[in-house]
Amino acid sequence: MFTHLLTTAALLAAAVPAAQEDHLTLVNREVREVMWKDLYAVAVWSEDGELTEDDLYDDSRPKRLAVEVIYDGALPDIPESWSHELKPELSEEQWKLLADGYRTLEKGDKIVVTYDPETGTEMVQGEQDVLSDEGYGLMKGFLDIWFGEDPISEDFREEFIQD
Repeated sequence: MFTHLLTTAALLAAAVPAAQEDHLTLVNREVREVMWKDLYAVAVWSEDGELTEDDLYDDSRPKRLAVEVIYDGALPDIPESWSHELKPELSEEQWKLLADGYRTLEKGDKIVVTYDPETGTEMVQGEQDVLSDEGYGLMKGFLDIWFGEDPISEDFREEFIQD
């Protein structure tokens, strides 16, 4: 539990200033674990501090998703389920950039995906811009991975989605 608090605190420290600047409110933050190993710390922000099923598909409201890698080991290739959600939203060049970047992730790396209806979606790793999309597709893809109809974990999804 103490490790979870430290990890989510570090994740929040990285993304909170931008969220405050955008007038977004924290929805929740949780640590994703598999087989008793902590993999990622995840946090989500929205305008009103809520995330409903409808919000996943609503491109009229800004949102932010932050993920910090907390697993200290090699990550596998992008999971197949992730590619089903993200690949249709990206050009071949963008997909290659994302897949190559994923393979280099290591403990402590932070990825922040931000959507604003006026400017589209931006993905940043640390201080470096990685991808951008004029629309909502990239953000929707990331939200679907974590919270959509076939999420990484139903229990994890329930910690974020309000009915």
